[in-house]
Amino acid sequence: MAVLVRAAWKVAARRATVVAAVAAVALAVAPVPSGAVETDLPTVTVTDQPGAPGQMLYEMERLTGKPLGSLDTVTAIETEGKALTVDQLMALAAGDDVEGVKLRGVMPGGKELLNTTMADLADGRYDGSPADGKPTSTLVFANSVPDGRDWCTTLCFYFMNRWTCPQPVRSTALDLFGYTTLGAARTTAEKASDVSLDDLEAVEVLVGDSELSAADAKRFFLGGRVDSLKSVAVLKQPDPDWTLTDLDHKSGVKYGKTKAHIYTFKVPFFGKFLMRCISQDGGKTYRCSASRWSGF
Repeated sequence: MAVLVRAAWKVAARRATVVAAVAAVALAVAPVPSGAVETDLPTVTVTDQPGAPGQMLYEMERLTGKPLGSLDTVTAIETEGKALTVDQLMALAAGDDVEGVKLRGVMPGGKELLNTTMADLADGRYDGSPADGKPTSTLVFANSVPDGRDWCTTLCFYFMNRWTCPQPVRSTALDLFGYTTLGAARTTAEKASDVSLDDLEAVEVLVGDSELSAADAKRFFLGGRVDSLKSVAVLKQPDPDWTLTDLDHKSGVKYGKTKAHIYTFKVPFFGKFLMRCISQDGGKTYRCSASRWSGF
């Protein structure tokens, strides 16, 4: 049977036992009781056979109209009906443990992996052997560009003999100056990500004594833990006229080889939008990655 891949902008009239719905920090992976709501997320579905992972990513690029980058990892997880936030999804993509999630395995990306089956990956091992019976795990595909600031995370779950993959969480890279105001940073993030943001809820300020390695910078942008970065303050509802440098001063940061910020914006109706920034030149410039969900 040929691989059946269907990109659908409407998936109404299908009652899923699992709903994957991202609202910028509210991605749910949970059993749905009878009578539950139905999803109309832009979605790719794949009938499994050799080559299905690669075909899924190819169709996802066609659906989104943007390249996903190179495949870094595929992570097989079990959530036991619990919800995942986008922060947790990103942490899984970065290789961190997440409370309430059972990790079945992390597999490095590669052409060979794209040519296998989804069932082969579902047991957490790329070995040519499918999972016993029907897969119970969820697959997290993490793609990135070389510098690690642009990334794309696609989640796929098994339902009715097919793998269903809603439109992915995607980040975009930004460069900001230390004298940029928080209001201007919000406008820049809106334009770059094509999303309308409400007020800035909070900024977490972190500092480190050493320069981050490329691997640690990528982990930070993906939402993973970086041991060398210590949180020094969380500023609630900061003034939009403050600059990025003001955040450090108001947090009592006098020196740090690495300065980092995590911004949390409200998104009307759909949750939150995250932006992570790193400065390694004393706060003069910041490199940022903003995570967005464009499936609604």
